[in-house]
Amino acid sequence: MWRLNEGGRALLLTGFKTPPLNVQETDGPLGVASIARVLKIAFNITPIIVIEDGSIHVMEALRPFEREK
Repeated sequence: MWRLNEGGRALLLTGFKTPPLNVQETDGPLGVASIARVLKIAFNITPIIVIEDGSIHVMEALRPFEREK
């Protein structure tokens, strides 16, 4: 089990395509964005989100909803 320390960093991975049509899964990126926000606000942990190039548009669509702490 890993332990997150206040002020540390967390690596969050998401954004895969599901076969056979290679359609972008949609719940993972939204869930990771929510988890990243909670980690930052509640624990001062810097989230590092990794998503494949072909799926980055899903995360970019969330940008208008970003808020400062």
